[in-house]
Amino acid sequence: MSIRNEIKNKRTQLSLTDKQEMDHAIFQRLISHPRIIEAKAVYCYFSVSNLGEVDTQSFIKYVLEKGIKVVLPKIVGAQIEFYKISCLNEVVVGKMNIMEPSENCQRVLAAEEVILVPGLAYDRMGNRLGYGKGYYDKYLAGKNHYPIALAYNFQICDKLVVDMHDVKVAEIITDLEIIKCN
Repeated sequence: MSIRNEIKNKRTQLSLTDKQEMDHAIFQRLISHPRIIEAKAVYCYFSVSNLGEVDTQSFIKYVLEKGIKVVLPKIVGAQIEFYKISCLNEVVVGKMNIMEPSENCQRVLAAEEVILVPGLAYDRMGNRLGYGKGYYDKYLAGKNHYPIALAYNFQICDKLVVDMHDVKVAEIITDLEIIKCN
């Protein structure tokens, strides 16, 4: 079984109680992270619950309430673009049934901000195994964002084989620890 399929299976087989407890631990580490506390904006993604992703919806609500700008991706052709949302009512079902900003949202050009990056597996060097389309690798290439991954501890692997174009994350926040990558 491939690493992608193994992690997908583990995530979707989590009990609701275990998932909620691990999500809460990740949420607490994330909201107390110095880069989040100091952020003027956070580039985020809207978690897909049926894929077992770490919950980002609670985080999005939290930062909106704190007055921090939230910027979410929208798939446009073979790439992603980011749009500012002001409330969760501005999020609609988009391509591949992923929630994305509505047509009314304003596009935001890259800024040097924290970006939460989705993925399936990571190693302690910051290598990331995504979903295979390369959207985030293409977007992050040549930009000065600070990429942070949210993951359950079982998503951390010893060593991932990656391609030259794969962009590393700077940190991984798990339910058990914060991993500073390098």
